[in-house]
Amino acid sequence: MADVRLMMFVIASGFGVYGATQANRWLHYAPVEAHVTHVASSCWLEEVTGRIVKGEVHRTEPTTCAAAEELHESIDYRNFDLKGQATVNFDYTSPADGRLHSGELTFDYATQKAKAELSEGDAFTVLAHTREVGKLRVD
Repeated sequence: MADVRLMMFVIASGFGVYGATQANRWLHYAPVEAHVTHVASSCWLEEVTGRIVKGEVHRTEPTTCAAAEELHESIDYRNFDLKGQATVNFDYTSPADGRLHSGELTFDYATQKAKAELSEGDAFTVLAHTREVGKLRVD
């Protein structure tokens, strides 16, 4: 019975944290259009072999994401995971003061590929804090 109560407490706490995070997002952030000024990205392939606890990591050298995707399709690297990240610099108008500012966000290539593949001049949406200049979140 104690295990069930503990599990219910953990689940309720998780919902509480999620709810508080979403409430903060809805109350204090507004979607704004951002324009990309620069993108720096790199990708690599990674494989973990051996035991789970102390496995051996095999990693290729960082390269362009297009080259890493092409290498990933080859037979030798098919079991590797494609990893990478893109740092996107952009300009946006802050809802806090109505002025133009610069920002920077980093995106994971595997899970946020659409944002990681942005190019200079592209527009995308970010969440900007309504009272504090420079506080940004991914939409």
